[in-house]
Amino acid sequence: MKKIILSIIIPTYKRTKKLSLIIKVLSHQLPKNINTEIIISDSSDKFFYKNINKYDKKNLSIKYVFNKKNSNAIKRNSAIKKAKGKYLIFIDDDCLPSKHFI
Repeated sequence: MKKIILSIIIPTYKRTKKLSLIIKVLSHQLPKNINTEIIISDSSDKFFYKNINKYDKKNLSIKYVFNKKNSNAIKRNSAIKKAKGKYLIFIDDDCLPSKHFI
């Protein structure tokens, strides 16, 4: 993958179904010429990690960060440390992005 321009950070806790929908919506909005990563920062559901590869596209990679503490601040900060994008977008796991979010 070429240089990542955009990192989308999603802190989450026990919202596997909602998170799948968020990633699906985001993956359809991404411009084809912008390399993007989605970083899922979780403290509950390691099962989701096994299923995230189905969303990978040519210009999208999905990373998973596990945190022992269930704190959104800790989850965001640990994801920021892993982010490679020039720009960061934060979205919570209970928010479904609108049609033109990105």
